[in-house]
Amino acid sequence: LIAGPARSGSSFHIDPNATSAWNICLSGEKKWVLFPPHVVPPGVHPATDGSSLATPPTPLEWFLNCYDSAVQAPPHLRPLEAITR
Repeated sequence: LIAGPARSGSSFHIDPNATSAWNICLSGEKKWVLFPPHVVPPGVHPATDGSSLATPPTPLEWFLNCYDSAVQAPPHLRPLEAITR
């Protein structure tokens, strides 16, 4: 079980084990920003072996500094966005 306070979130990550998870929003909202598998999000730098990310930005840093360029990218490079309530 993972729970977080307001304005918390998960930084970009790669799941090397291809695990599955159920996610539920008990209170408030959760914004999802999902990129196609072939797209490296702006501001994110994968490790050379592709197994992890080298110093991923925090969610707040990414939304402040990289979000606008992500949603203004060509359509095939843009993220899919959703909000759960």
